[in-house]
Amino acid sequence: MSFENEIQRITVIGDNSIISCMHLFNEYFLPTLLVTDKNGVFLGTLTDGDIRRAFLQGIRISDPIYQAMQKNAVVGYTNESPRSRFARMKSGKIRHLPILDSTGHLAGLEIEQAFLPVQTASTSAVIMCGGLGTRMGCLTKNCPKPMLPVGGKPMLERILENLMRNGISKFYFAVNYLHEIIEKHFGDGSQWGVEIQYLREQQRLGTGGALSLIPEQPKSPIIVMNGDVLTDVNFRHMLSFHNYNRAFATMGIAEFTFQNPYGVVNYSENKLMGFEEKPVNSWFINSGCYIIEPDLLQFVPKDTFIDMPTLIQQAQHKNKDILVYPICETWMDVGRQGDYAEAQSVQLYGEDNE
Repeated sequence: MSFENEIQRITVIGDNSIISCMHLFNEYFLPTLLVTDKNGVFLGTLTDGDIRRAFLQGIRISDPIYQAMQKNAVVGYTNESPRSRFARMKSGKIRHLPILDSTGHLAGLEIEQAFLPVQTASTSAVIMCGGLGTRMGCLTKNCPKPMLPVGGKPMLERILENLMRNGISKFYFAVNYLHEIIEKHFGDGSQWGVEIQYLREQQRLGTGGALSLIPEQPKSPIIVMNGDVLTDVNFRHMLSFHNYNRAFATMGIAEFTFQNPYGVVNYSENKLMGFEEKPVNSWFINSGCYIIEPDLLQFVPKDTFIDMPTLIQQAQHKNKDILVYPICETWMDVGRQGDYAEAQSVQLYGEDNE
């Protein structure tokens, strides 16, 4: 596949911030971006996976692109035959090959067909909506938490529409508490042009146990997501990552940052060594977003409460490949009343275009 006529669309400047180019992956579903200097001389390539790996290594999305890019990319040249280019890609297991002219400027890009963005039409999504929402206090006395209005519409509707933007059209809503409110609002999904089926829990089964209610085992990977998580993570790229690495399950992880409100004292035995004023610590936490292989459903017990982390751990103990996928995009767990107030101003990618 060649991009000679659209090279500018997929080219970014190395000094620009990582966040400045992330929308290109979302908007065009491209597997790679080409990085140049201000004069158009090729510097390297940048993939969604490069950004995720850089994020795990402590690089922030506000840092320049060149800190995350692949600097030693294999390239081809305009004076080569297409057969020669593809032979190099095949022998080196290269998924994308920048094409340069004799001056080192970009002229095109060859992409391995197998690595084009995955089609999600056959992928289904399960959204967990059955929790009691007790941490929300009186807000959920007469309303299930996923139906609380956030930014003018129910939170669950925003989750649904974000997944729709990623090409998902088949949904399962796992429901229990005040399920009739959810079912009345969404019906069979036809108003949104999608299919919605309901997994009705007769007893609380947890975020993993509800998977046992899926009427027939899907043939494609399944997106599983908590019904109180707002995120605009690119599920197409997450699914490509999952498929390419042949994962049994992929867990989305998000960075949680905490600033200690006090000055920390550093000492050795009884000797003062120094102060650290209000240090900031960060950890990667479970985001409540997963992609699982259909075979994971065999680990789900019938009519038994089990959460997703426990289910994932059981598969891991059976030597199944469980991978993590860092979420650099907007992510918010709307689990407490303070979170709910903050969520009102959250803008997800693509919503401003609707």
